[in-house]
Amino acid sequence: MNLLATNLPALMRSALRRAAPWLLACAGQMAVAGGTLPVPVSGQENAMLLSPYAQVLEDPAGTMTLDDVRAAASAWQGVQADALRFKLSSSAWWIRFTLESTAPAPIDLIVDLDSPRQDHVRWVVVRDDGHVLLDRTTGDRLPRATRAVDTRGMALPLSLAAGARAHLYVRLQSHDGLFESVGLRLSQHDVYFNDLRRQDILLSIYFGALLALGLYNLFLYLSTRAVEFAAYVVYSFSLLGWNLSYLGYSFEFLLPGLPATNHQLVLVSAGCAYAGIAWFILSYLRLDQTLPGSRAPRLYRWSIASTAVPIVLALADRYLAAVVAGLLCGMPLLVGSLVLSIRLSLQGRRDARFLAIAVGSLSLGAAAFYLELFGVVPNTVYTTFGIQIASFLEMLLLAFGLADSMNTLKAQKLLAEQQAHEAQRTLASDLERQVRERTRALEKANSMLGELAITDELTGAFNRRHFNQYCSEALHKPGRPEPMALCMLDIDHFKRYNDHYGHQAGDAVLRRVAQAVSAALRRSHDHLFRLGGEEFGVVFSAPNAGAAEQFVNSLRLAVRNLDIAHADSPLGTVTASFGVAWWPGPTGSRPTPEALYACADAALYEAKSAGRDRVVLRSMPTPSAEAVQAPGSLGDPTPATG
Repeated sequence: MNLLATNLPALMRSALRRAAPWLLACAGQMAVAGGTLPVPVSGQENAMLLSPYAQVLEDPAGTMTLDDVRAAASAWQGVQADALRFKLSSSAWWIRFTLESTAPAPIDLIVDLDSPRQDHVRWVVVRDDGHVLLDRTTGDRLPRATRAVDTRGMALPLSLAAGARAHLYVRLQSHDGLFESVGLRLSQHDVYFNDLRRQDILLSIYFGALLALGLYNLFLYLSTRAVEFAAYVVYSFSLLGWNLSYLGYSFEFLLPGLPATNHQLVLVSAGCAYAGIAWFILSYLRLDQTLPGSRAPRLYRWSIASTAVPIVLALADRYLAAVVAGLLCGMPLLVGSLVLSIRLSLQGRRDARFLAIAVGSLSLGAAAFYLELFGVVPNTVYTTFGIQIASFLEMLLLAFGLADSMNTLKAQKLLAEQQAHEAQRTLASDLERQVRERTRALEKANSMLGELAITDELTGAFNRRHFNQYCSEALHKPGRPEPMALCMLDIDHFKRYNDHYGHQAGDAVLRRVAQAVSAALRRSHDHLFRLGGEEFGVVFSAPNAGAAEQFVNSLRLAVRNLDIAHADSPLGTVTASFGVAWWPGPTGSRPTPEALYACADAALYEAKSAGRDRVVLRSMPTPSAEAVQAPGSLGDPTPATG
């Protein structure tokens, strides 16, 4: 013990000397952005959740400046959650985090709040030396011109140089204290917009379904004058209006210059939806006839009348009060309808069974949405879009319930007539079904034979025979000609690839290249042909030479992005060279297919001579009338040079 006590100071000094560099490095890292560790970004991440790395600072008075929040080092708090949830708060909130590029080249990123409904947002980007690179204020209560990215969400484009750091500060403030959850995300530029397009496609299908169901039931109401169809129409159109406004589409496309009106539309449409579903249940279950002595009909009428409260508050721009009033109107209606439909289902009511399942699914979706909003469950696509998923199922089930109810009433009236003609209808139906099946089988067989005749067996692209026919018809079809382009592409050093990897691997490369190019052809009149060997052709239309070259360059990148190793290529991967012949179309005489092919072939030769993996475009000279020949087939392709 005496020995330990004697040597303890020296041991501590030695340990401190050894740990000093590590401690100083950690202190330097913790000093970045006033206490936030940098988030490394390599440029290879498709999407990254930034919320766990962020720190937040509350500004109760909402008066703190950027210098104030940067100086308040001890007031920042870590989050360590999948989303930032400020719930009900009259304060302004600051969020900060640091991004550090580890990529060898500049990268383009998008920082997204993953919420289209943030009232006031301020983006600030600060350099390491304290210089403010960007200070931008936006929000869905400000004009759309303030958006850094013109989408329905709240996002910021950010370019990071190799090895650079960016310190981001985000200030959020609500109009009247209600905050949406913030699932802070970082994405590559292209990944962000691709994800947004996928969401738009799925939501467009959902919107189209709501619109189709509403219009269909409107037609049924005009035909039958049944009140339940009118109630369904009110509910479906109100639900559609709520989704368009809540998800930011109305602000993006319908009312871009009226941010306040978009906020009002959210709650007005929600109130109309509550009234519509209450009216629907009252008429669909025929509560006045089936439960004449019950309080249920009166309660539903009171529910319809009470929806005026959130609508009036919304028109007065009292958003939080309108939300609370809407919940007080909607939640009892939802729970009461679920209890009532289950009770009637147990009594044998078939129509109530459809309603019970429909209301139950909507209840689960609404519960998931609000539980995620208040941080009880994690932020996922199923909680974020829980109401949309559940309401889609609900609308389908209610439509089925309506159809089933109408069919039941009709069956009760026509039972005797149906029994008399059942055998005849069954026989006719079976005969018609057999004829349809036989016709479909013949049509399918004929279609397959036709496709085989014009399709290359290895790659699935059109073959040379169809190329000749298509070019002749396209150039000589009657009417006003359109601009046309022929792109010829040749896989670089393909013979070396076959010699090194074998012909089976070469065939696989041909198939993958054909698939990549086909996937990039998005228009119905763009066609891919295999002209021979490793040479392909693409016939497409383009309004000008620049558009044609840009489109073909995207095909070149699609081939290169396959990232197929090619040890005998100077580029190290499989690439392709592209030659494009573009004809302006409407002016002058039409060229022959041979002239178009020769022009593209010459451009391809130039691309290969210039080093390969590039696009060379030549505009077709307008031939004289004497040079125009009758349609014919093109000559043999230029022998492949690899």
